[in-house]
Amino acid sequence: ERQELKLSEKTFSLWGFLTNSADEFVNPLYDHASKTEVLRPSVSPQNIRFWRGLYCRFEVGTHPREPVIDLLTLTQLHTASLEDHAKHLSKRVDGLRSLISTAKASGAVKKFLPSAVTGMAVKQDVEEVNDSELEKVEKRFVELKTALVEKCQSSKM
Repeated sequence: ERQELKLSEKTFSLWGFLTNSADEFVNPLYDHASKTEVLRPSVSPQNIRFWRGLYCRFEVGTHPREPVIDLLTLTQLHTASLEDHAKHLSKRVDGLRSLISTAKASGAVKKFLPSAVTGMAVKQDVEEVNDSELEKVEKRFVELKTALVEKCQSSKM
């Protein structure tokens, strides 16, 4: 299969690269003449250290040795993202409020709001809309917008 695909002609040898750049992979501090015995590490419990960078690298959260500047940058990016989302939601609330006001003024509320929101069953012969129900919906939109603004301001602190 390798001969049929002519891999030796299409690929480069890793060993050639390693031979040509062997000095990059050799420890200059190693003296093979001074070391005649096999390296025997101490395995006593007080000499064993947990390698957090290797064994906990997939753990989500703050690592004790993680640079503070990285944490601050991530926090700022997250805060900016939340603020953008809050602005988007605030614009959406404003759009819905203007839609309700327009529908209220034209008397076409039944087209825009489901009966669950207005509290009224949709009937073709019913023309009047209960203003108090619409005011409740508008009031709820204002409460949601206020809550969003407060959340954004508290996340800045």
